[in-house]
Amino acid sequence: MIELTCKTSDLVDDDYKWKLQKDIFYDYDVQDEIKKRDDEKRKQHTRQTYIKRVIAHPSFHNVDYKTCEKLIDTMDQGDVIIRPSSKDSDHLTVTWTSTSL
Repeated sequence: MIELTCKTSDLVDDDYKWKLQKDIFYDYDVQDEIKKRDDEKRKQHTRQTYIKRVIAHPSFHNVDYKTCEKLIDTMDQGDVIIRPSSKDSDHLTVTWTSTSL
């Protein structure tokens, strides 16, 4: 009998159940520090998904979607906010106000 898996959680093997055992001199503290640093970089990357730009236009704002929604609530009908897109670095997004029902 054989048991096989291809689940990502099993293949990652963070608890080193299936990976080769490290010798007694292996520095686990450094490994944990590197893992924390990589996790922090990943979190930082997900926080800011757009590139801040220097654009001199009165309707352009370096803001994310949630901030844009707050700004647009205070604007008049037909006003626009142009902002960096989270889709890609060479994309912009335009949000404009409309009448509320």
